[in-house]
Amino acid sequence: MLPPYGRKSSTESIVNLFYLFTEINNNSEGVKSPFLNFGSLSQKELPPHRNAGMEIVFVSEGRLRWQVEGQREELPAGSVFFTLPWQAHGSEYVHEPGNRIHFLQLRLDRRYAAPVRSFGFDPALNIPPAAARRLSRILAGTTQHTWPASPALEWLIRKLIERLEGEGSTLFLQGLVMSLLAELVDTIEGNRVLQPSMNPTERRVHALAVRVEADCAEAWTLPRMMMETRLGATHLTEIFKQQTGDSPVAYLKRSRVARSERLLATTERSVTDIALECGFSTTQLFCRVFKQFTHRTPTQFRREIAAGHHATIQDWSEADEQRRLKAIQGREWI
Repeated sequence: MLPPYGRKSSTESIVNLFYLFTEINNNSEGVKSPFLNFGSLSQKELPPHRNAGMEIVFVSEGRLRWQVEGQREELPAGSVFFTLPWQAHGSEYVHEPGNRIHFLQLRLDRRYAAPVRSFGFDPALNIPPAAARRLSRILAGTTQHTWPASPALEWLIRKLIERLEGEGSTLFLQGLVMSLLAELVDTIEGNRVLQPSMNPTERRVHALAVRVEADCAEAWTLPRMMMETRLGATHLTEIFKQQTGDSPVAYLKRSRVARSERLLATTERSVTDIALECGFSTTQLFCRVFKQFTHRTPTQFRREIAAGHHATIQDWSEADEQRRLKAIQGREWI
């Protein structure tokens, strides 16, 4: 059982429970914020990388498909995802589907290049050593990184980002971070399952999405999808985008491009052969759609794979995180 500060409480009482705060000024010379990066955005690309600190991500829209240390993790809307500095992670897609994420990166007591059983947090967070050991051992001990986000956890991460994005110096509520970490650990210890409830209509759309991805080379059309789900175009598209981040047609194209990427990377077959096997009627159409989703031609992609570009794991430094933070604050795509 967690100590008292880790027990569940209503989101309304969190501020009263932990009304201890300090002022963080990212622009103060010589002062380092315990936050390496934070923001809300639509993630366009996420190359394999390791962060300088602990990252926590809440997905509010769409469905992401990421990998951690080579293991696939599905991030549906309503889920929370976290990684530690030594854990390489990135997107399975070169170009992510429609999504909205809210993320926060916490500075730890030092940069960890290799796995450890426990770790400390930045002193500015004022997390007691015993609590840090308790929290960190659970976070470092799990191999699962995606969990269902409770209403409290969603509220906590949104509120933290809201505070940090405020004008002028940022008012940082220490108890908010403590509550966020405790809520995340409570979710892990409770082994909560990502099992979103679906009504019959949503289940039909989900089953369709699974089939489209598995059999993307088939002659799928929007009318066929409407017939199989017994839905009109508008309703089908609305539910499909909620579940996948894409419209039905865009999801079909993305699935075909994803399959073609695997064939380009693992075989020496011609671009024309791959195009036809993945459901494209012509090489020209394949190249146009491939570039639309990946910003490169199939030939360029294959050359990059041969050169090892997509296999390189980037270690993002604190300077890299600050650059990304400025880009996010400037509303630039990253």
